[in-house]
Amino acid sequence: MSSVKDQYTRKNIRSTILKRVIIRIDVSGVINFDEFIQKLKKANFMHQSFKRMRYLSDTRDSRPLKRIIPRNGTLPLSSPIQGEGYHFFECSIDACSDAHLFITPDCISLSINCNEAYGGSEKYTRFMLEILDSLAETESYINIERVGIRKIDSVDVRNLQCAREIFDTDFVVIKDFDSCNGIKESTKTSIYQNGEIHFNVVQHLSQSQSGLYNLVFDVDSYINDDEAVEHYIMNRDEWFNLLYGEMQDKMFEYFKDVVTVDYLEKCKV
Repeated sequence: MSSVKDQYTRKNIRSTILKRVIIRIDVSGVINFDEFIQKLKKANFMHQSFKRMRYLSDTRDSRPLKRIIPRNGTLPLSSPIQGEGYHFFECSIDACSDAHLFITPDCISLSINCNEAYGGSEKYTRFMLEILDSLAETESYINIERVGIRKIDSVDVRNLQCAREIFDTDFVVIKDFDSCNGIKESTKTSIYQNGEIHFNVVQHLSQSQSGLYNLVFDVDSYINDDEAVEHYIMNRDEWFNLLYGEMQDKMFEYFKDVVTVDYLEKCKV
């Protein structure tokens, strides 16, 4: 059944509340890690994408959080990435890019701070596929265990009426604040599966001591089935269609389901 929201697509919407996008690849079987890093440091696509790099010696260094897994109806929980690694920064993948690349022997993670200047994920997705190509050329027995994309929308508003101007009735945690006196926090976690792709969808609303309401819509999409991953890694075009198309198209549909038409209209480009 058609909907008035069908006219809004990933190409004609730029959400001002999108705060962070994370593209993450978990790997195992990396034997020649130093050789892989040296290859990246010499690659033209890396020099065109990041201007600076620093070595991370242990978990005290600044780095992204590990795997995102919702538990017991709470916001996704994470643990630090362990071991040595490298942090690439001063990104130039896109105009006004504020992105950071972290690489360890078991993880490649690109974290993008959107800051209302995010021009879409196509260039970043293609960049990560370049990283995968370089890794495959260096390592004969590389195993990709998980590929995930996470998008986090977040906004602070002064009252619930302002919240309703952004989120519609499908953002159900607002109803808890309408019906329960004294409530300070509400979270709804939904887990879906579409073929081999998993989706963790979190709605969260909390009120701070200052009285502001913080609304979070957090979608984590991933694939971790061995046979499915093996199928995609054999064909780069299918990798791109999976990451940029199938996974992120569905993530955008989840986003459209919970925001108002008025908000979508304001985000048109």
